[in-house]
Amino acid sequence: LSENAVFKNNGYSEIYHFEYNKDCKPPRFALASPESSGRVKVQWQGDIDHQRYMVQYRKSGVEDAEWFSVKTRNSQAQIGNLQSGTSYEFRVGGSCDAITALSPSYTYTAIQEFGMPSKEEAKTYSCGIVPEIEISNTAPLENLGVNEVFTAGDFPVTVKIIEGEQGNYSGKGYIVVPYLADTKIAVEFKNIRINTDYQLVEGKITTTYDATWGGVSDVQETIDDVVNLLEQIEQALKLDIDKDTKEKIDKVVAALVNNISQEDFPEALKQEAIETAKKLSESKQKLDTANANGDSAGADAAKKEFSESQKELSSSKKKMEAYKKEVKNLLKRAITALYREGRDLEQKLFEELQSFDLEPFEEVEGLFLVPVEVELPISAEMQRLNVFNTTAKKHALIRFAAILHNENLPPGVFQGFITKAKTYSHDLLGYIKTKKEAKTKDAAIVLGLKEELQKVFVKILENS
Repeated sequence: LSENAVFKNNGYSEIYHFEYNKDCKPPRFALASPESSGRVKVQWQGDIDHQRYMVQYRKSGVEDAEWFSVKTRNSQAQIGNLQSGTSYEFRVGGSCDAITALSPSYTYTAIQEFGMPSKEEAKTYSCGIVPEIEISNTAPLENLGVNEVFTAGDFPVTVKIIEGEQGNYSGKGYIVVPYLADTKIAVEFKNIRINTDYQLVEGKITTTYDATWGGVSDVQETIDDVVNLLEQIEQALKLDIDKDTKEKIDKVVAALVNNISQEDFPEALKQEAIETAKKLSESKQKLDTANANGDSAGADAAKKEFSESQKELSSSKKKMEAYKKEVKNLLKRAITALYREGRDLEQKLFEELQSFDLEPFEEVEGLFLVPVEVELPISAEMQRLNVFNTTAKKHALIRFAAILHNENLPPGVFQGFITKAKTYSHDLLGYIKTKKEAKTKDAAIVLGLKEELQKVFVKILENS
């Protein structure tokens, strides 16, 4: 270099600035819930270090669609002016920068989807859970069984119905949402791919929770019964002794036997179905042994036994369907009888209640009226109050029967009532099973059910 060369900053580059931020985790468990035809609520679980959030959304399937943003310091946000019947993508970012930062950085969840209902459709949780972007393991999981759990994004998915193998699966199950009091929400999936780490690597998990009762049971005691037993039997009937592995057949049979044993079917019917299901595993074992020994006759016998067992299981399924229908009819007859008996008395009882002029009712969840206890100091008035409370109770019992008699009862309400009855030591399904096993006539069962229902109604009233 010449002596006349000039150096700036003594030969160093221009000075730049940067900030080193601590690791900031993205929000978790993001779900979208349409509130109306044009508005959606997005909820998520934040991290203790998060200072603020940004929800970004755009139309799905539109090339170069513009992202729109909503900022909040809460773990939920409302988005408005959305188009009915349209699908949107969204993601939620969390920022750990100080609240005074002018240009905070955000760490985002994976992009998910929600669909806006038309004006005629009911509002539901509707969210497409997609794989994490950074998953590198693509080795397919050979088999996935009922009650096994795989991960989709942040959500562990418990499998209740499953079809497929070699990493490619379709079925149904549920996820648990921590910030909704561990609510279990039904999901379904088609042609997804699962890796050997039990992670979703391709496809979408669709949540379909109806906030007005449908899609999943409200009652925690029965939530694990997301799978329909009859559908699970249908799955067993589709097993192929030649193509399906013994491991897969054993898993399907074990889950089926477990579910049958917990159902309120007559013991003889349960035992018949369980023994038949076990024969499927036994037949597969015989086939594998025969094939290993080159015993073609033994292999043919095993295949025939497997086929006959599936036919017997199909017969058991029909018997279960018939029994469930019979149970439903008995309950319906008992409720109808209570409703008809009270229908003619209802107006008279209501007029009597009005004559007391004690403002006796309060509404519970908009469903029915229950009596409010009123304390009066004078003994004569106390006697009058006892008459009032007895009349009010009769009126409330009639209203219970009328509600359950309603053919347009929202899905899940009646199942919830049956489960509630069990908490008061009134197992209605168990009662029917016991009477049927004792060969009690249907008319006598209906009379007994009426008494059981009235006892349940009273206990619900007393504990309201």
